[in-house]
Amino acid sequence: MASTNLHSETGVAEEAPAGIVGTLGLKTEIFVAQLVNFLIILIVLWRWAYKPLIKVLEDREARIKKGLEDADNVAVRLSDIEKEHAAMLRTAREEASRVIKEAHGIGEEKREELLAKSREEISKLVTDARKKIAEERQEAADQLKKEISALVITTAEMVLKEKIDAKKDFAIMDKAVKKTKK
Repeated sequence: MASTNLHSETGVAEEAPAGIVGTLGLKTEIFVAQLVNFLIILIVLWRWAYKPLIKVLEDREARIKKGLEDADNVAVRLSDIEKEHAAMLRTAREEASRVIKEAHGIGEEKREELLAKSREEISKLVTDARKKIAEERQEAADQLKKEISALVITTAEMVLKEKIDAKKDFAIMDKAVKKTKK
């Protein structure tokens, strides 16, 4: 079976070859030329478009993998840092607690020392005051003895000078006592 095709430029009818190629309406020369053109374009695209595109995609995939690995490493490092931070905080809290307890202990010791020193000073002041009171009492007693002795001597002199009767003795003693009270 032969089919006729009109060539658009010449207006002449051409016959298509018979067979499968003819049934599809393909001309062998044009088909081969198109096939060669296709192969040339395929080689050019393969060499200058497909390979660089594949390389860019592979590089991008490698960067993404590296980014994911880096993100995992950062996550692990962050976790380690958080653990270290928590441990440091725990250590700092324990140290602060120890320092506070130590400060309380030192403060308590200082307070006890101050109390003991205050008690000692108070005791010394009381002892000194008692000694001073005892000394003043002794001085007063000594002074009183001297005055009483002088009074007794004066009274005895008066009594001996005027030894008349018991009434007069009593009056002289009373007079001497009144004299010493002034």
